[in-house]
Amino acid sequence: MGTVPIISVARMAVDETVWKHGPEYVFDVEMNFTSIPMNHDAVKRSNYTAMNLFCRPKGPDSLNCQTGNCRGQTVDMTNDNQLDVSEEDYKQLCNEDPFEIKFNQRGVEYMIVNEGIRVYTLNDLKLIVECLSIGVDLNGVPDGIFQVPENTTIGRCNVNVGINHYPSKGVASKMRSYRYELESLPQLNKVPGEAIVIQKTIKLNNCSHYAPFYFGSYGDNVVEPDLQSHLESSSSRIFVSDVQFVSSITRTGTMGSDRMNNLVAISEYISVTLRDIRGAKWAPSEIPEASKTSIEMNADVNRIYAMK
Repeated sequence: MGTVPIISVARMAVDETVWKHGPEYVFDVEMNFTSIPMNHDAVKRSNYTAMNLFCRPKGPDSLNCQTGNCRGQTVDMTNDNQLDVSEEDYKQLCNEDPFEIKFNQRGVEYMIVNEGIRVYTLNDLKLIVECLSIGVDLNGVPDGIFQVPENTTIGRCNVNVGINHYPSKGVASKMRSYRYELESLPQLNKVPGEAIVIQKTIKLNNCSHYAPFYFGSYGDNVVEPDLQSHLESSSSRIFVSDVQFVSSITRTGTMGSDRMNNLVAISEYISVTLRDIRGAKWAPSEIPEASKTSIEMNADVNRIYAMK
């Protein structure tokens, strides 16, 4: 039936004729960006966005996806007021053009997107896509902590990976409430009836390459001296059971500077939760002005031209 990078559908409570166009994975996506002034009087702000992500397998290591049902709000946490954000702003944030993700054993190999996609919209998509990336083959690997290189939105970095397996309590009763059952692929190293938790921490001081013009400094490394932004930490957590897939990324840092009296603490949280698996109603959408880009923030977008 095709696969997400680590799971496939083992059982579906539907007529097989529904699967003419293969499965469609439906994810709930939440993104929250919070900024809190540290040395000056300014508004504490929270930008919250929610949407759905619809993905279709395209071969054993690729997904054809698009977002939809985007909604959000911006809150002034200092005065507990909701701030007005134009509908046009949210439309720009939630571009519903299709895109594709190509995976390899070190995470996301590349993405294919519309050449005209806005940079900040694409960067948000990349954060969502990173939640779908395991970035390591766990087949035969025992529980514990180890280090691997991974392609991330920050750049090419070493990552501390911790894995733990647990018995899935009440899994039989839970499975009866779902229309589907997930079958883990070998690289996830999970057997039926158990859950796996994968926790990853990017070693910000140990990257062979950093994303351009994203943060001025990562950990102790100053990369772009003119950018007054600092990334202090980046961690993620993935939970997979026989019926659930939940992945999240948490990042903390600062923007501004003490010298300019505009220092702000920032935190970013992104979560992707599998909501449903259903039969797709039509063939995957073609990508207009198809162009290739890496998972890194602000990476070049290069048009793909057909060979004549």
